[in-house]
Amino acid sequence: MYNNLRIEIEEYLKKYPPALWLYKMLMQAGDVYVMGGLLREYKDKDKIAELRDADFTISIKDRKVWDELLRQIPHKRNHFGGYKFSCSGFIVDIWDVKKTWAFEKQVIKVENNNYFEYLSQSVFLNLDAIIYDLSNDKWNDLIYQNAVKNGELGIVLRENPFKELNILRAMVLREKYNMRYSKELARMILDYSTEETFLKDIIKMQEERYGYIILGIGKIRQEVEYACRCI
Repeated sequence: MYNNLRIEIEEYLKKYPPALWLYKMLMQAGDVYVMGGLLREYKDKDKIAELRDADFTISIKDRKVWDELLRQIPHKRNHFGGYKFSCSGFIVDIWDVKKTWAFEKQVIKVENNNYFEYLSQSVFLNLDAIIYDLSNDKWNDLIYQNAVKNGELGIVLRENPFKELNILRAMVLREKYNMRYSKELARMILDYSTEETFLKDIIKMQEERYGYIILGIGKIRQEVEYACRCI
C-alpha cells in the first residue's frame, strides 16, 4: 500500500503545477505526515480521483530546505497558522507539526517529540483521525478505523477554536458516510443550534471560507433534527 499511495499522490500532484515540486521539496525538508481527506479518498476508492485540496504537516529536520521552499513557492498564511499554496487551483495546506493548535496550546502534551503518535488525538472528529507518515511508511488510524467499523461520527478533541467549521464538517461527513452522530456530538450540535445566530454564523462561515454554500439552511435544519434522534 505504501508504494501505491506514494505513486497515487505523486501522479495526482503532477496535474497541478507546482504541487509535485512543492511535495518533493517538502519530503526533503523533514518527516511528512498526510492527514484527513486525501487518505479517506484513498481508503474509499483505492485511488485519488476527485481531490480539491490536501493537508500535510511536517516535522522539520532540514531548516534550509524548508526556508527555501517558502522562499521559492508563493503562499499565504492559513487560518490554522500554517501555509496555503495554490497550485493551478489545487490547494495544498502545510504546517509545522509543532504548531498544531492542540500541541502549541499544550492541550495535548507530546512526549519525546513523538508528534506523529499524538496527531490522531489532536483532531476534532474521529473520521479525521487518519494519519500516514509518508517518510517512514507508518499509519496512525486506529481511531478512524473504529469510527468506520461502528458507523458513529464522534468527537476526539472537543477543545477547538473553530466551532462553526467543525459543526459544518460534522454535518457534511455524517451524510457522506451515512453515519450516526455520537451522543456527545449530537448534544454539541443541539446546544449550538439554540444560539440565536446559529444559522447566520454557519452560512457566513461557508461564504467567507469557501466562497460558496456547501449546506443551505434547509439541510442544516435537517441535520439538527437528525441529531435529536441520536440522543
